[in-house]
Amino acid sequence: AITSQIRSIPAFGEVSVSNWQKAGLIKPCPLILVLKKLQNQTMPKDRPQCGLILENSRGEVLLQLREDKPSIPYPNCLGTFGGQIEPGETPEEALVREIREELEYHLIDFEYMGNFPFEGYDIHMYRKVDKGIKLEDLVIREGQKAVFVSVRDIHDGSLNFAFNCKEIVRAYYKKYHQV
Repeated sequence: AITSQIRSIPAFGEVSVSNWQKAGLIKPCPLILVLKKLQNQTMPKDRPQCGLILENSRGEVLLQLREDKPSIPYPNCLGTFGGQIEPGETPEEALVREIREELEYHLIDFEYMGNFPFEGYDIHMYRKVDKGIKLEDLVIREGQKAVFVSVRDIHDGSLNFAFNCKEIVRAYYKKYHQV
């Protein structure tokens, strides 16, 4: 029964516990340990990504609290809003589309911040300062919720970040706030 349940996980194809054991991926253990191992697997990206740092009037940046689902990489961690650049899209076009889809926010007058490669793919990051932005102005369509975090929050070590988000936000504060 356990093997058939594992086989039904689409992202991992046809597998068996004994094959995983032979490959050295797992040791005989309770199902919970197998599931925890699956939870921490990162599915490789096959296209470049784009993301946005949106700053409010208090100098805080908007981040997404990712879903708390074991099937996604970095569940229940903070990341930027944005996503995959589709074939034929520029990074800027993808960013405008992603932000509209995820936040229902009309993104204009943003600037390129830099490229932050991660695990073999590019993450093109952009920034926008919107002194009037408030959480209640946004319709969150992806993740558990949106949160504004300060430079102090980033450096105190109490937050969990997805992918290379902590590096990106630290670079942002260093470049634009000399912190």
